[in-house]
Amino acid sequence: LVGPTAHQVDHRLAVHEHTHRSAHVAALGEVGGERVAHRGEPLIALTADRGVHADQLPMRTTVTPMPGHLILISGLPGVGKTTLATRFAVERNALRLCADDWLIGLRIDLWDSDARARIELLQGALALDLLRAGNTVVIEWGMWARAERDRMRMAARQLGAGVELHFLSAPVDELYSRIEARGLELQLTGREITLDELREWAVIIESPTADELALFDPPLG
Repeated sequence: LVGPTAHQVDHRLAVHEHTHRSAHVAALGEVGGERVAHRGEPLIALTADRGVHADQLPMRTTVTPMPGHLILISGLPGVGKTTLATRFAVERNALRLCADDWLIGLRIDLWDSDARARIELLQGALALDLLRAGNTVVIEWGMWARAERDRMRMAARQLGAGVELHFLSAPVDELYSRIEARGLELQLTGREITLDELREWAVIIESPTADELALFDPPLG
């Protein structure tokens, strides 16, 4: 909804690495013709009367999740980031992360740039955790600065995840017409995004070059 201020564009995403332990999955064993599910706990109580020995019980197993997939959506307010992210969430069973949603949910002013920066840090760390677990994640912050996109791409690559970048653009006058028509900013914040602000942001945003786009995986949709 609301784009970041000029000084916020220079904000650099700090990626916090977390220690990750492989998830244990329930093992299934055949006991006296019945399927018994357990999570690694020995079924010794069942061995006496059903003729099952401890060394015949299934071993506790662990699985390594398949690498996740990260989708970055970049663009100015009104360009259609949320529409595309919502489509991906449905079509690709993705988890969508949007700073505006959290700000609204926490009843924080959408124009509070410090709160927005903190939420983006939290969502960035959460995205990496979700990728470790093999999920598809969509981030729709806007990703105006290439440095932001680079950091998320490299952090995801270190986890073995695929990474896509979708950059959306439209003429400033068209963006303003869309924003004015939807009226959400006025309803939620008490003031609209102005045409002058959009013009300023259009100069600030770093559109991806062909060289940058080549660092990402081809978009799947």
